[in-house]
Amino acid sequence: MKGDWRGQGRRVGGGGWLLRAAGGFTGRANSALATGDPGMPLADAVGEVCRWYTVRGLPALVSLAYPIGDPDADPVDRFLAGRGWPVRSGAATVMTAASADVADAAADAAAAVRIDLAAEPDEAWLRRYRFRGQPLPPIARRLLLSAPWQRFASAREEGRTIAVGRVAVADGWAGLTAVEVDQAHRRRGLGHAITGALAAAAVQRGAANLYLQVENDNTAARALYRQAGFADHHGYHYRIAPETRETREAQGAREAQRAREAHGEHEERGRSVRGHASGAAQRTNSSALPMLYSAIRSIGSRSGKSPSSSRSGPAISDRCIERR
Repeated sequence: MKGDWRGQGRRVGGGGWLLRAAGGFTGRANSALATGDPGMPLADAVGEVCRWYTVRGLPALVSLAYPIGDPDADPVDRFLAGRGWPVRSGAATVMTAASADVADAAADAAAAVRIDLAAEPDEAWLRRYRFRGQPLPPIARRLLLSAPWQRFASAREEGRTIAVGRVAVADGWAGLTAVEVDQAHRRRGLGHAITGALAAAAVQRGAANLYLQVENDNTAARALYRQAGFADHHGYHYRIAPETRETREAQGAREAQRAREAHGEHEERGRSVRGHASGAAQRTNSSALPMLYSAIRSIGSRSGKSPSSSRSGPAISDRCIERR
């Protein structure tokens, strides 16, 4: 599918659920964000979700946020579980912190290595970042450039890029993603340094608060981020529709189409990488972070906790939740 998840997104029945598709790259960009009232009975809303993703050759995937340790608090999650939708592997925790605190805590580490910041990722950055251990598909560059403002950090040594990361800012919040360190250079504090440099960039952009998402079984990363000043805010996971013959056939057709598109985009990228990415960035960019906020508000109301009840204290504003 040409375009990215902002260009392809739509609301269920004009209600609160956002349908997103981006050729299968990342769960967030290819799932229904089920926050708020879908504007119709749950069964009808789920049926529309299934139809929308089947047409696009993608599995129907629903992203569900919940208070830490309490996924059953979400009525949509309970409904889907009752319909036989299993939880996809990779449940995660959203962690938050004050941007300035993270930048200050990592200032020495960031000063100990050369870190370059750029408005766009260069080829070395793209080669270093491997989403879930895999090379990036052609659509990845568009998604990486689709926020209102972003910066890409590269730690370099002897002409090689040995660590990377990205920060994207919207509505006073900064999202930290794509932190990756060359395996041969781990345990040198490079992840800490990249995090600090990106937090400092967020502060300079006026983003007082920082968030990131880390899979629950990545205990080493969670420990690192706690040391950097982050605290758990809420959890989320995906439920995926049970497979049917119709969905298998549609997904097979879509995969064949994606292969053809990838070949065409690879040729185009060779002719004009910068122009291709810049045009995509101008066409897209509005709704990634804002639905993160209504979800957090609803989580707070169900759990009795304030959205700002993390250890570092930042409150997530009303407009921030959508951009997860």
